[in-house]
Amino acid sequence: MTDTVESQRDAARVRPRIRTAAIVWGLVVAALAALLGWFVLDPARVTAVGLSLASAEPGTLAIGGVALVLAAGVVIVIGSVLSVVHRAQDRARTRREQRAATSAVPTAISPD
Repeated sequence: MTDTVESQRDAARVRPRIRTAAIVWGLVVAALAALLGWFVLDPARVTAVGLSLASAEPGTLAIGGVALVLAAGVVIVIGSVLSVVHRAQDRARTRREQRAATSAVPTAISPD
């Protein structure tokens, strides 16, 4: 009977894992999709960008290259922060499991 009660308590303690990386990357992709949708829905914007790229000077293209490198850096930073969060969550989960394992060990009852 106590095994059933303990297993029910253990099942109640287990919470679903929150996938932080999936949430953050989902928000990033949604923001990029919204930006692209805003850009593509207006033909005047598409034409203006096409004309400005066709008449761009080398300095302007260099600035665009720097912007792409910065965007790649932002992606790397997001990945790094999410990795740190993931490791912290794993360590916290391991500590909780160790505490639960040590508290579940029955103590010896001394005979009186």
